[in-house]
Amino acid sequence: MAVTIKEIAERAGVSPSTVSRALAGNPRISAETRARIQRIIDELGYHPNMNARSLVVKSSGTIGVVLPRSGDSAFLNPFFPEVLRGITAALEEHGYALLLATGRDDAVKHEHVARMVQGKQVDGVILLESRADDHLIFYLREQRVPMVMIGRPLLEGIAYVDNDNVLAGKEATEYLLERGHRHIAFLGGSLAYAVTVDRRDGYMLAMDKAGIAPAMRTVLSTDFSEEDAYREVTDVLHRPDRPTAFVVADDLMALGVIGAVQSAGLTIPEDVSIVSFNNVLLSRLTNPPLTSVDIHILDLGRKAVEMLFALIEKSSSRVDHYTDTYIVHTQLIERGSVSLGPFASGNV
Repeated sequence: MAVTIKEIAERAGVSPSTVSRALAGNPRISAETRARIQRIIDELGYHPNMNARSLVVKSSGTIGVVLPRSGDSAFLNPFFPEVLRGITAALEEHGYALLLATGRDDAVKHEHVARMVQGKQVDGVILLESRADDHLIFYLREQRVPMVMIGRPLLEGIAYVDNDNVLAGKEATEYLLERGHRHIAFLGGSLAYAVTVDRRDGYMLAMDKAGIAPAMRTVLSTDFSEEDAYREVTDVLHRPDRPTAFVVADDLMALGVIGAVQSAGLTIPEDVSIVSFNNVLLSRLTNPPLTSVDIHILDLGRKAVEMLFALIEKSSSRVDHYTDTYIVHTQLIERGSVSLGPFASGNV
C-alpha cells in the first residue's frame, strides 16, 4: 500500500500541510524540520505524485535560470558555471530542480523562456545578465513572473543581488595608485552591461580623487572574451606613452591582456601590472597568477535563490514589482601580477 503524506506527518510530529510545504521547498520550513521529514520519507520509501503535488500546492518545484545568448562569447566565461554551482546547491537544499534557458540570439532565447513560463514549468526565474537592450525583462514583468537578477538592473523595480561594482572598481584602481602607478588603463566589456559601467565609474572616481590628468587615462571596452581583449590592448601597448598598469573588468579578458603584453615583448609585472575581477580558477593558473577581486560568485548564486523564494512567497499579494536588493562584499586577492610603478616611493 502506498505511503501517504498523512503517515509521514504523524511520524514527523507535524501537520500534513507542513509536509506538503517541505516537499514544495517552502523557505519558511526550517532546515531541521525539512531534514526530519526527508529522513522519514527515505525510511518509508515515499515517492510523491509530482503532477498531483503541483495541482495542490500550485508549484512546479522548478526554478528557471536564463543564461546569456549562446551566440555570445560571454557564454564561455567561467563566471557562469560557477554561479550555476551556487544556484544549484541552494536549490537542492529546497528540493527544487533547475531549468536552463538560452538561445543563439534574443528571439530564440525569448521563445524558450516564453515556453517555460506559459507552460508553467517554473515558479520563478533568475536572470544571469543585466543588459540595456534585453526586452525579456518586460515580458517577465507582464507575465507577473517572480524574478531576480544577478547584476544591477538598468530598470527600476527589479529585485537583484550584486556586488558594489563602483566601489570595487575604485578600490582596484586605488590599489595600483598606492603602488606608484599613474598611467592606468581600464578595460571593460560592452557598455551595454551595467557591470562594465559600474567598474569603469569606480576607476574614474579613483583617478579623479588622485588628481590624475585625462592624458594619463585610457578607457577601453570590447566583448567579454580573451581574443577581443587581446586585440583591444595590442595597439595601446605599442604606444610610447603606454600604460604601466591595467584594471581589467574580468579574469577571462585579463588572459587576453597577458597574451598581448607578452606578444609586445613586455613582461608582467615588471613592465605592465594587472588587476582583474572575479577571482575564478584561471586567475590562479596564469603566469604570473593574477591579482583579482573576489566577487564571491557562489554567494551571488545562493543569495539569488534565497531572494527568489521570498518573492515567490509574496507573489500572492499581487504586487507588480519588488525592489529587494542584496550586495555581496568583494575582496582583492593579491598575487603576482602587480609590481611597484614609476611613481612609487624611491622610484621618483
